[in-house]
Amino acid sequence: GESESLNRDGMEAVRLVTMEGGKLFKAQEWAEVVQSLTLAFNETIPYGLLRPPTELFSAKTPPNDLHSLSRAPAALAGERPDAAEVQLAEEQAREAIVPPIQIDGVDGGFETESETLNDPGEQEPQESTSMDAVVPPKSMAGQNAFRVVRGKCVAQLELIALVQDVVDEFYMQLTTQQILALVEQIWKSYEFAHKFNASVEQRFALWRTGFMNQVPNLIKQETNGILASLRILMWLYADSYKDPKAKELVSVRLTSLFEERLGAFVELSSTSASEGEDHREVFALTPVVLFILSCFERLPEAEFASLCERFYNIFFDLMDTDVREVRAAAVNLVRVRLSALHGYPTEGNQSYIQRSLLPKTIKEDVLQISGDGGGLELFNGKLAVIPGIYGLRTEKLSTGETRVYVYGEAKIEVILSTIASISEGVSVTIL
Repeated sequence: GESESLNRDGMEAVRLVTMEGGKLFKAQEWAEVVQSLTLAFNETIPYGLLRPPTELFSAKTPPNDLHSLSRAPAALAGERPDAAEVQLAEEQAREAIVPPIQIDGVDGGFETESETLNDPGEQEPQESTSMDAVVPPKSMAGQNAFRVVRGKCVAQLELIALVQDVVDEFYMQLTTQQILALVEQIWKSYEFAHKFNASVEQRFALWRTGFMNQVPNLIKQETNGILASLRILMWLYADSYKDPKAKELVSVRLTSLFEERLGAFVELSSTSASEGEDHREVFALTPVVLFILSCFERLPEAEFASLCERFYNIFFDLMDTDVREVRAAAVNLVRVRLSALHGYPTEGNQSYIQRSLLPKTIKEDVLQISGDGGGLELFNGKLAVIPGIYGLRTEKLSTGETRVYVYGEAKIEVILSTIASISEGVSVTIL
């Protein structure tokens, strides 16, 4: 569509059909949903933003893949922006980003207040604040081209949010391969936004055309894209019940991404005071780093210990950053997890919360049962029929107690009531 409102209305309709109809979808319908979302991503990536402005704001058909735009945008953009222009653009970019003050669960908050190319929360264009309220384009073709690009940017941000919500809400109905296919689409959207945001000269060239009253950026698309990708991959990594092979599929990629992003933040934050463009990278990476640290804080003990040596130096480097929220999170991680790992108890030390790494209401409850429960087979049989339990594992401890791992969405009150009905002589402790 050629208008933002039409794109938003269309995406809202897609969201409504998917989220409401998804409750009734079978395997075939979900395959079609994944295919349709993949097509929507591919058709709305605004590749035209990396074309020379004279081509973008013309009747020419833009390319439909990133490969065809492999030549450096700088070669197409004209003269290099001067230092004053760069400083102005970076001040605008920093003002557009509000780093999160805290992490709620594992969600890294990220909001923008000033205009960007793909801010879906923006109101209808106003006289002096909208990107549409600028010098009119020189041709109707240019005006239409700008609206198409702006609409595609809005659609990309809406699609990222929709895919994350779909995977969260219908995690159990989707196969691992379908989830990974959707992650790939989000990642392509992230890569495009990252490439555009790094193309400073191209962004200035677009600004000089008079279509925008600020140097354009796709910061929100870049940050939300990588956060959504990491969050979904983390769900698969932390889930040993839904698909035991999923962790193996994503572990190398996920840990490599963690290492790359944390390392990039450390390097950029050490130079950001003197290099303006690095400020944008630091602030855009801040919610990503906070999310990664929150994941480490909630990893099971064995998982955290296995990764500790690889990330040890990075954790301490993050404690020296000038970004207050990141520094506080790194200090807390070292205090809570590293101290306990080396046998140094600290005040307020808390154990990991593995269930917070799983999507939505899915969790793993760990119960320790003392007394005669009638045997493990009886436990398995009674608990397995409770609605909302998707996985169950029991083990007999050397102390004679039974440890029960319950995976699913069933309420703990229902689980405890069922266990109590098996035998009156049992004592249950929630671990």
